[in-house]
Amino acid sequence: MRKLLILFLLTFWIGSLLAQEVEVTGIITDPTSNPLVGVSVTIKDQAGFGTTSNEDGHYQIKTDAYSILLFSYVGYKTQEIKVGQKSLVNVVMQPEDSSIMDQVIITAIGAKKKLHLQAR
Repeated sequence: MRKLLILFLLTFWIGSLLAQEVEVTGIITDPTSNPLVGVSVTIKDQAGFGTTSNEDGHYQIKTDAYSILLFSYVGYKTQEIKVGQKSLVNVVMQPEDSSIMDQVIITAIGAKKKLHLQAR
């Protein structure tokens, strides 16, 4: 009986260690150290859990230890960072490759001729 109780307590203790919740904060900047406003910060594989950075580039999110945070922003590469036991995660977003923009083709919309068909 004593071994069973010890096994139960040990299992409960290990489970609580694995499910520790951490509050992660930090600042998100561009390569020139300017804060980025509105960067999306989400938890990988957990829909509906996320936040955005404020006007100073600060963000705050609660997640389980050992989760992966995704940082995404238009014009910048998405970054994945493993949290672990860190409570401070500062991120420098890297711009997307500019070669993609060289492939944009602008077209004009021409006038379309309307065709009337009647069934007999």
